[in-house]
Amino acid sequence: MANRHSIHHRRPPRLSVFLRMLLLAATTVAWLPGAQSGTGPHELRFHAILPLSIYTVEMPSIVRTLQLLIDDVNSNDNHLPGATLRITFFDTARLMPAVVRDGFVAIDNNTHGVIGEFNSGSSGTLSYVLQQRKIIQCSGASTSTGFTDKKQFPNFWRTIPADDQAGEVMLNYVASMQWKKVVLLASNTVYGQAVADAAVRRATALGVEVSIRAGFTASSIDAPIDYSFVLANVRATRVHIIVFCGTYDEIVPVFMQAIDAGIVGGSYVWVGGEAVKAFPYYLAANRPEVLPMVTGFFSVYPREIAGEMGQQFVQKFTDQHGQPPNDYSGFYYDCLWGMILAFDNMLAQYTIQEIAAQTHPPLNLSTFIPNSFEGVTGHVELNPITYDRLSTYNIFNWGGSADYALVATSDEYGVVHHQAGTAPIFYGGATEVPPDSPMLVARFVRAESGMGIGAIAICGMALGIIVASLAAVLVCREHTVIKSVSALFCGIILVGLGMVLATVYLDLGKPTLRTCVAYIWMLAIGLNLVLSSLAVKLYRVYRIFDNRLMLMNRRFPDSALVRHGGVLVAPTIVLMTIWSAVSPPTPLRTDNIAAGTYSTTCQSDNPLLMHIVVGMLVAYIILLLVGLAVLAFQTRSVWSQYNESRYIGITVYNILFLSVGAVALTYGMAGMDQMAVFRIRTFVILVAAAVTYWCCIGRHLFRLALQALGMSKAQQKKEEEDLNAVRSMMFSSTQMDFASTLSATLLRGRFPLKHPQRITSRWKMHTLTLSSSEPSFMLITPVSTHVGTGILFARPGICSLRAASAADLASHGDGDHEVEDRNDSGTVARSGGGAAAGYARGGGTTGTATRGGGRLANVLEIRFAKQTVWAQMDNVETMNRWIAFWGEAVSEGLDGTPTQGMPSEIQSRMNADMSGTPRVLGQPTFGQPSARMV
Repeated sequence: MANRHSIHHRRPPRLSVFLRMLLLAATTVAWLPGAQSGTGPHELRFHAILPLSIYTVEMPSIVRTLQLLIDDVNSNDNHLPGATLRITFFDTARLMPAVVRDGFVAIDNNTHGVIGEFNSGSSGTLSYVLQQRKIIQCSGASTSTGFTDKKQFPNFWRTIPADDQAGEVMLNYVASMQWKKVVLLASNTVYGQAVADAAVRRATALGVEVSIRAGFTASSIDAPIDYSFVLANVRATRVHIIVFCGTYDEIVPVFMQAIDAGIVGGSYVWVGGEAVKAFPYYLAANRPEVLPMVTGFFSVYPREIAGEMGQQFVQKFTDQHGQPPNDYSGFYYDCLWGMILAFDNMLAQYTIQEIAAQTHPPLNLSTFIPNSFEGVTGHVELNPITYDRLSTYNIFNWGGSADYALVATSDEYGVVHHQAGTAPIFYGGATEVPPDSPMLVARFVRAESGMGIGAIAICGMALGIIVASLAAVLVCREHTVIKSVSALFCGIILVGLGMVLATVYLDLGKPTLRTCVAYIWMLAIGLNLVLSSLAVKLYRVYRIFDNRLMLMNRRFPDSALVRHGGVLVAPTIVLMTIWSAVSPPTPLRTDNIAAGTYSTTCQSDNPLLMHIVVGMLVAYIILLLVGLAVLAFQTRSVWSQYNESRYIGITVYNILFLSVGAVALTYGMAGMDQMAVFRIRTFVILVAAAVTYWCCIGRHLFRLALQALGMSKAQQKKEEEDLNAVRSMMFSSTQMDFASTLSATLLRGRFPLKHPQRITSRWKMHTLTLSSSEPSFMLITPVSTHVGTGILFARPGICSLRAASAADLASHGDGDHEVEDRNDSGTVARSGGGAAAGYARGGGTTGTATRGGGRLANVLEIRFAKQTVWAQMDNVETMNRWIAFWGEAVSEGLDGTPTQGMPSEIQSRMNADMSGTPRVLGQPTFGQPSARMV
């Protein structure tokens, strides 16, 4: 269709009265020289209603073509014998009133058929008029997709394909050239949008990506508007294949501005429909200096001349007029030829007189027009429902010469056939097919790059330290320094750190399915192993030193801690298994056209599942970190060789803050700059691993290394005293063996004890033992089990005995207190009464205590570390005796003579118990005291 942008699709009202009024207002018919009309016998009359005075290139050729066909049929009896064909030409000058007028003239003259119009808008209006008498109409240039609706246009058919076929053919050729990305530049006219719609549908079917569909307002060549904004958007896509959907007078102003925008020439390729084929001819006549920029332009055009019949027509036309027919002549030839064949087929049912007089029933497309026939445009195949032409298209290439070259064809089935020996020419005369977009630069860190080599070297050294540390822990697992922190869990932490560090290697290079899956497993399991090991170790310290449980025996062997750690790791394993089984992460390429880069990230086919699993994993890791932070805070002041809460707290805070910072910095960067993401991830992993290693493993191995290098005994003892103030939580067998090895003055007694700061704490009978020897100690043992709960060394500020203040006693008020005790045979004995001033203690082996009424009094307050215990004494004298005895012991330990450490055998047993190694010790026995005994 030519110049269809200026005539929009209009549908005039069907009211015949209104149409008659337009006819009366119309001008008289303009008859061309040589036009004929008549009403003689056996005459078939045809009207050609066209804008004859507007399209001065196409119209004369079309008129001559139709007259040539009329003359050929009249000159022989091969078709419609005994009939005379007449054709009358009407000039509408592309004016809608003239179109309506000429339509009613055709009705008044009892026309057998109408050829026209040229523009789709005019053809639609003409169809509404001719429907009044069911006159068959055919156009060889109107391509609007609206004519496929046979409820609105039941009498219209065409020999030129519809607009949507042009859009499909352009994408067929794009796909055949292996271009995978295009930009659609479409005018806002009915024609332009129809072509663009078809192109989008075909692109989806062929797997071609439409990067942008840029619409623009149509303007004229003489008064163009500014298209800089639209063209800037096209340029920003960095796609070099531009499919133009519009007409030749629309492409001229756009193309001229596209040159200035930098999207013409170079590797850019423009592809247009049949309506822009005349574009280079216009530039050659009006802007010849711009014509070289058109080199490489493609235009798809319905095949117009084909087969032997087509060649004969061209030859005869050329012989008569000295030049070949122009565009659209062949399509209008087949319009009239198809009607002649249809009337010829009617001779099987009606006589020529009946056909000429139109005494037969009204005509319709389904019974009149043949679905297929041979014409000068080749085999004409019509859709039996829409009566649209299914046509083969030619693909022409402007190679810089004076005319197009046929480089390919696209048949009615969408198959593109490239012309052998005729390669397309692109801008500058190049024959190499340009890419659909510039080569994008990969944005991932290659192993051979400088950044990759640096990451490999640093992580390699870190992993070497991990392996060496693992070997050192294994060799020195019996050393007291390693035993105190559990060699087993040190090994598990080192393995977890190694897994986390190994993810840096998996992050190098372009991701694959294996590296995507391995990365998430290594990172999740490695981090979980570290955190779960720290959690169970810190939980053991918390349980042992929690005030509420200080009078209870708590033993945590490694086997129990491993079970607890396994429980903490299990949720991560379950979540990772579900993720990997249902929708594992796979490599997904993301192109950043604006930046000219691409990156490959690991994404699941099921994004919802991935977000759910990742969210649950992150939430679980945060829960572990928060739990560790709480435990570290709760045990921050515990003073023991076995307390790592401070360093574990540092580790937790380090991981937590680094993780939050990494998430904040890398959020939304996956598709933009993977190299920056790699830097941040690697930095976080290295720093977190380094801090965790030093706090949990490295500092202990450093102490061992210093000892191996010859640290003096005095230095070892000073460091031991600085790091360890309290040896705590020993089993009774160890405590009794320890006490039996000392030739000390002992003070022992049985008293009810309770924790005053806990509401649920109850008075229970315990044996208290004080020693004034070096090292001075206090031993607290439940009388029922002979199991001790603590051994306390006399050091300044660590352990003190004093009378409980009246205010503290008063704060507990009066009440009914019950004392529970067990005799040696295991029988439980309980006694109770009102609040007593003291206890009447029984003798013998039963250890039964009774209490009378009154307020609490004679309560000995024992403070060690941050814990407080009350012991109910018999009287003031007894309480003062214990306070004085302990004061002498402390003084003796602080007289300038260094306090001696525990014997190596006892230290070994204590380390064994704390590390969880099971031990079976005999029932302890006490020797006779060398001094006072209560």
